Amino acid sequence: MKENIIITGAYGQDGLILSQILKRLNFNIIGIVKKLNKKRGLKKINYISLNLNKKLEIQSLIKKKKIKSIVHFASNNEPYINKSNLGYLKYYKKNYEITKGLLSSIIKIDKEIQFIFAGSSQMLKSDNKNIVNINSEYQKSKSNYVNYKIDSEKLLLKLKKKFKLKATSVIFFNHDSIHRPDNFLIKRIINYARAKNIKELIKLYKLNIKGDFSHADDINYAIYLIIKKKKLNFDRIILSSNKVTKINNFIIKLIKKFHLKISFKDVKVLKSNTYKIGNNKIAKKILNWKPKKKLDNIISEIK
Repeated sequence: MKENIIITGAYGQDGLILSQILKRLNFNIIGIVKKLNKKRGLKKINYISLNLNKKLEIQSLIKKKKIKSIVHFASNNEPYINKSNLGYLKYYKKNYEITKGLLSSIIKIDKEIQFIFAGSSQMLKSDNKNIVNINSEYQKSKSNYVNYKIDSEKLLLKLKKKFKLKATSVIFFNHDSIHRPDNFLIKRIINYARAKNIKELIKLYKLNIKGDFSHADDINYAIYLIIKKKKLNFDRIILSSNKVTKINNFIIKLIKKFHLKISFKDVKVLKSNTYKIGNNKIAKKILNWKPKKKLDNIISEIK
């Protein structure tokens, strides 16, 4: 009998990639989305348009199906915060209440359901070597999106302890693929190269961006390995490349692919650049997992 997995935010990059992996491995995926769109989904996936803020609808779905795991990717990103936008707190409240509702539904119906929460490296402080570990402390943030992630993880850990839940928070670093929306960094660079927008490529090159970047295929395969675990004895796990990637190198390789004539010899780049690196040693040990792809693999996947 196929095991049922609920994926929230199933039209997003991670929802799509994880669905592909799980479908290939004979799981039954229930993809929760805001609004059904045939152009965005995958074939042979059971997509459901469901309001995650309506707890009774979630509970009804869980009762109808024997659910093994809920992978919670979905979140409403806040708009740009400025003085004229005073409603941004609603995004924090809405996101937090969804996490709370999912956890309370598991507690009420079936405590054996795994709950995997998509955390973020933005939640955590790095040490003096720019490293983030599983025991890193929370950092203060003005972003209500980041604070939603922090408070959701705190709630998860509290309820996990109290009700002995099979729950864990997964800390994501930058991870990309061709499925990313156009407003994300890597997809923007690709689109600028396609459009031969030299001006924008030079702007990004000047920023001298560095960081922990992974291919999303590797990160979502690790999620599958977590789903396979019978017991989630870890509260938090870091999925990352555990190394520094220079985005300028990625830009140069794209320029070669699209045969653009750009010289960066006289371009002045920013010398100071803050970044975090995720220590993935625990993930490698517990999951017997190792990233196999590089960010450069995305270039070969471009059609």
